[in-house]
Amino acid sequence: MCEVGTGNGGSIGGISWLPASLSKLLIKGGTVVNAHRQERGDVYVEDGIIVAVKPNIKAAALAGGTTMHIDFVHPVNGSLMSGFEAYEKKASKSCMDYGFHMVIRHWDEFVSKEMEIMVKENGINSFKFFMAYKGTFMVDDKVLLRGMKRCKSLGALAMVHAENGDAVFEGQKRMIELGITDPEGHALSRPPMATMRAIRLASFVNTPLYVVHVMCIDAMEEIAKARKRGQKVIGEPVVSGLVLGDSKLWDNTFDCWGLVKYCLIDDISNTSPERSTPLNTHTHSWAMYGEELSAL
Repeated sequence: MCEVGTGNGGSIGGISWLPASLSKLLIKGGTVVNAHRQERGDVYVEDGIIVAVKPNIKAAALAGGTTMHIDFVHPVNGSLMSGFEAYEKKASKSCMDYGFHMVIRHWDEFVSKEMEIMVKENGINSFKFFMAYKGTFMVDDKVLLRGMKRCKSLGALAMVHAENGDAVFEGQKRMIELGITDPEGHALSRPPMATMRAIRLASFVNTPLYVVHVMCIDAMEEIAKARKRGQKVIGEPVVSGLVLGDSKLWDNTFDCWGLVKYCLIDDISNTSPERSTPLNTHTHSWAMYGEELSAL
């Protein structure tokens, strides 16, 4: 999610924008569905209205100052190399610098060997493991431990999406059973426990850890404690987490754009009001910040 355009308006890549005071949203790799068909592409929205659906709307990001994009490469048919080749093909017309992370979704000796090829021949030096998304991307501790050990042996960085996928799955079912389908259900279904588990596993393997899009104080505190102990842990807060608490989720005037700020970021926690302080009060814990809402 990003603001594009400045001043009194203009045009980027054939797409016109309104003055910057109005709401503008660029959704990379979105899907638009209507009564007649389904169309996938980059979706540009102005003031709540879809203005354009086109493949690879990248010029807007460049105009906004984003000159480097690092995308997550997903395996294709279980193969890291096939995934890498597919994303290289997607990037062939890129108009900005780019790099890749690699997602690990299962484990076997073939994956282990391909990780070495990715590092030594293709310049990929970080691998992401999802502790969330039960039934799709989620890996168990066995895969996570083996992946972390392999990252250590290759000098690569292990990255985690730190949510407890099993607990979230049960929490979501409970929210539906209770009839809680408003925005607060998103926070109530997500107990903040996975960051500590990931940190302890990384400590056990003795390898650095990168925790992506941190959104709750509980996770931040675990990262801060680990860093104080001397463990090599990097926490990446998203911009919204630096300025927003979760109290708005209980506001019955909360509009759809407010919901987008929260629910596009998966690991906002079930925090009590006194713990919903924005993360910018703990800047000593952060080495960087970032967003993970774009696709190349």
